[in-house]
Amino acid sequence: MTPMSGRKQRKEFTSAQKAQIYRRDRATCVLSGKSLWSLDYGACPLVEWDWVDHIKPVSRGGKSEVENGICSSYTFNVKKRANGADKFHMLDLNREGAPSQTFYYYFGSISSELKDQLIRLSKIEPADWYFNRAVSHLMTACDKSYTRPGHKRKPGYYRDSALKKLEEFRSQGGSRKSLENRNLVLHPECEDVELLLSMIEVQTLGSFGKKLSRLKSIYIENARAMDSFWEAETIRDMRALAARIARNKAITPAVLKAVKTQLDFRESDPRSKSRTARI
Repeated sequence: MTPMSGRKQRKEFTSAQKAQIYRRDRATCVLSGKSLWSLDYGACPLVEWDWVDHIKPVSRGGKSEVENGICSSYTFNVKKRANGADKFHMLDLNREGAPSQTFYYYFGSISSELKDQLIRLSKIEPADWYFNRAVSHLMTACDKSYTRPGHKRKPGYYRDSALKKLEEFRSQGGSRKSLENRNLVLHPECEDVELLLSMIEVQTLGSFGKKLSRLKSIYIENARAMDSFWEAETIRDMRALAARIARNKAITPAVLKAVKTQLDFRESDPRSKSRTARI
């Protein structure tokens, strides 16, 4: 008898179940409210993997069923781990992903930005999950090219995984036209978004590789911009970097918004002003 033979194997969620949960929860992390629709971010580090978290942990008898799963970001899934006591769900799983009563207990009201997000992503369909996973694989490949630690897969793994998920997306009836018709493409004018959409119909590995290479370049530009901006110690330096970032056509709207929002906060924050005076 092998060491594992006496154990009951953990049954994971199937792709079909993950797609159902993703649609039900409007491509939104139930634990944080973050959009997990990758096209909202494009080729930048703000993209995060969608994950399915067990409401009742497997270690406590929970089953891998749609009713026992929630859509969460990879970060919050890891953070929660097997904590079955964490019942804070921003979305009501019995009301098609509308804000939950618990949400209002904690926050009082819903922001217009989150409201618009939930209404827009109500158009998500199960097939879209496969496209989203393809983009996640591509962004991980891009992140690996930025020499971040933690990626141990062989070269080509994430590219091949993305190709497989795009094939499944098409087999499920997904298409670029469908995404555009449902207004799921916020920034069609951006080069990185156009590249991601064009990959849906790519037929040759060579063409796919060229598009991925360009995506990596755009991703690296955005990663460097974010890192340099957040390393700035003075508001003056932040202003200069923000102006430089705004002129860079490779910067995605998501990164540009993050930089502008942070700069606005620092300029308005009296603690930042007093610190600048001391420097």
